[in-house]
Amino acid sequence: MSAVSGSEMPARRDYYTEFIEGSRWLRKEQADARTAWFNELRWEHKERTLFRFEMLIKGLVCFGNPANHPGTQRREEPIVARDFSREMEAVRAAVRSVVELGRALSGEVENSSVFQRYVESVVSQDHARIQMARRSLNQDTPQQSLTLLVAALRDVLDVLDGLPADAPVPFRLMSAAIRLVQREVHRSEFFDPLASLEFRSEFDRIRSVVVLEVIAGIESDPSRRVAALTFLSLFRLLRYIDLIDEEQAKVTGFGPLFAFLALLRSDAEALAMFFSKDSATWISDGFGREFESCDPA
Repeated sequence: MSAVSGSEMPARRDYYTEFIEGSRWLRKEQADARTAWFNELRWEHKERTLFRFEMLIKGLVCFGNPANHPGTQRREEPIVARDFSREMEAVRAAVRSVVELGRALSGEVENSSVFQRYVESVVSQDHARIQMARRSLNQDTPQQSLTLLVAALRDVLDVLDGLPADAPVPFRLMSAAIRLVQREVHRSEFFDPLASLEFRSEFDRIRSVVVLEVIAGIESDPSRRVAALTFLSLFRLLRYIDLIDEEQAKVTGFGPLFAFLALLRSDAEALAMFFSKDSATWISDGFGREFESCDPA
């Protein structure tokens, strides 16, 4: 067999850029609108704030799985026999932090939504109230989507703050609260970070030129694809560790800390599963395509 000549070889696919700029849930026009919205933010630490906001949401959902809770002995207790009061307090603190970060990102528009909800509360006619509420559900822009998500999470926080402080919390109650958060996030047109091994151009770009050159220099197409996803995932895990270190340095609050620990465990497990299953499939499929592209001798 003779390999395809160099002039006929297709250009190498840039899997790093594809992973960064592509998305399994954002259409291209939505991704472009989100990028434009992010670029228009004119204040410091916007990248860090958006990353912390979305990863705290994802970590909060991961915390809904008891397997991601700290303490082996604690996890081994029967779910129905456990009191999840401490876990619920962590959930409440994490939701509160998410709302605060969302308010910082949404800026003045978030304040206008507060006024709109006040107007809705004083309008006496049900038809008018329903129409106003329906209009508030529009998600034509990232700003509208963010404002709606923050408002929904603030409603969840109000419910959690209204729970008795000294009452035991069964797992079904804590799980229901997190499922409410998860459903609202999945309804968001522009801010849904819950997919595994999914990356964002706003905060996942690799700054190391050496690493980028290593990825681009891999000749095997499937190996280059595996390497791109691996490096992006490992750099993401390192940023999780930075978030955990920041939370550990704080004197008060533990909700975000537990959420980030759950996120680290969940995404590390997803990466391990990728290594054990999908990476081999990618490489074997790629080898098959390369073999088929060869001409018989």
